[in-house]
Amino acid sequence: VGPPLTHDDLQKKKDKAAEKKRRQRARQKEKKAREKAQAEETERQQREEEERKKQKEDAKRIRDGLKPKTSLATNVCDYCQKVCKGKKRSQMFQRLDYVYCSSECVQKHKRELMASAALARLG
Repeated sequence: VGPPLTHDDLQKKKDKAAEKKRRQRARQKEKKAREKAQAEETERQQREEEERKKQKEDAKRIRDGLKPKTSLATNVCDYCQKVCKGKKRSQMFQRLDYVYCSSECVQKHKRELMASAALARLG
């Protein structure tokens, strides 16, 4: 057993413990900042991906002769943009990647697609 601790030795020990605690808090703060930055980055990437997906979908709709979607509802006719109340998307008429409120909309869009394909072949 060594000699008893002096006042200076106790002060050094306290200072060392306090410095260790400060370093630990600083590491925690840095870790939290990194996690926050990483979360913001993934959120930003997801927003960009959603935006690209929406632009791609809108471009496809325009290419197929349809207007860009105006409503956020899922049960909207892709041809006439009418919201079909009381119907789920799975209960609506479906053709290719589109859903329609009636068989009439299916036929009208089918005719438009055939006409635009014919124009593309001819000229």
